[in-house]
Amino acid sequence: YVDPFAKSQEEIDANVRAIVPKFEFSKYLQMLASGEKVRTPTVIALQSCGVQGRQNTRLTKYVNEQWPFLKFLGKAAETLLLFSLDSKTRDETIEFIQTNIFNHPFLLRHVSRLYLVDTLVDSLEVIQDKNAWKNILDSDLSFRLHVDPVKMQEPIAKSIDENVKLSPTEYTHLFTIIPMENFCLIGFEEASFDYVHMWKNQPDYGAICKAYYKIRECHLRNLFELNPETTTAVDVGAAPGGWTQYLGPYCKKLFAIDPAIMKYEAENVVHLKMKVQDSLEILGDQVIDLVVDDVITSHPKDSLHIVEPIVRHLKVGGYLVLTLKLGGRNDNYVNSLLDWFRHHVNAIMPYMHIEQIVHLFANTNFERTVIAKKMSPYEGPYVELETYNWFIDNHEHNKKKEKTTEDK
Repeated sequence: YVDPFAKSQEEIDANVRAIVPKFEFSKYLQMLASGEKVRTPTVIALQSCGVQGRQNTRLTKYVNEQWPFLKFLGKAAETLLLFSLDSKTRDETIEFIQTNIFNHPFLLRHVSRLYLVDTLVDSLEVIQDKNAWKNILDSDLSFRLHVDPVKMQEPIAKSIDENVKLSPTEYTHLFTIIPMENFCLIGFEEASFDYVHMWKNQPDYGAICKAYYKIRECHLRNLFELNPETTTAVDVGAAPGGWTQYLGPYCKKLFAIDPAIMKYEAENVVHLKMKVQDSLEILGDQVIDLVVDDVITSHPKDSLHIVEPIVRHLKVGGYLVLTLKLGGRNDNYVNSLLDWFRHHVNAIMPYMHIEQIVHLFANTNFERTVIAKKMSPYEGPYVELETYNWFIDNHEHNKKKEKTTEDK
């Protein structure tokens, strides 16, 4: 895996120094004790959930698309992403975060850390200097320490003057320290800006399962359309009901196809307790606006086999939302399977147009979500799904896997 947003340490240092001013730490603390506001430009440090490399790439790409005026400075502490808001002041940065990130419809769930830093010091020794803290000791200020990487938090906490009030539960300010190779980034913020507390206490929407958040994110990204007064949808492989649970309130009628037990019920939801092929006669007369499929399969060809008969009944202009499970091997393998999938959709379902293949935050690292639109009526039969050598990656690891499979 190669991070497309990777920057050298020299680039990161130069980017950060160009934005963040170097400030005398004792003077910074003096301003804090007197209640004077720091008005320097502030850097936003974000950390995504999950496997950091791929999730951070997803997060960086999304931020660049959503807010192109945010400048990506590089990484710190291996997992933190540093952004600046066009050299705006601290107040403007906080206003941006509260408006766009704290109130974001789904990003909050996938960003586990958010820090603000507005000055840099040469080393940790500056922070450990007892003389620097003398103005704080006579005040009522107390601090919750945030250090990234976390493994450095305990030793740094022990090195700070023991008379400084540090507490994980009772504090007036957050104190952020991000040690980097050639300097340390630091920042103080009032307790009301405790992002970690907000992240841990975010609503779960009563979701039956994690799959709920995939279709929710698709909808909130406006990847397909729903109308509670007109939409008829089909959820293929619906159990236990995560996608049905989210879509139900936005549909006039929803057919949930799965032999298994559903944990979600509603007046407008019809549970067809059968396999897909057995449901086709029931669905034959329905005008279907949306087909969704989050079935676990071993290969995209299985997904096509399952969903293609249903998609025939989709109205022109209707949407297919399909999760592809691409296996946990490597990125080249994933890309080769996506190429295979595009080719075979064109051959088997020429009436469908793939609008985009998205790596949602709610997807696993080896899942992708397909958004396709029906452009013309079904006039088949078309090309049948052929037997295909789907190990088309030249990676040495995959060659070994291919040989093992052939032997079996």
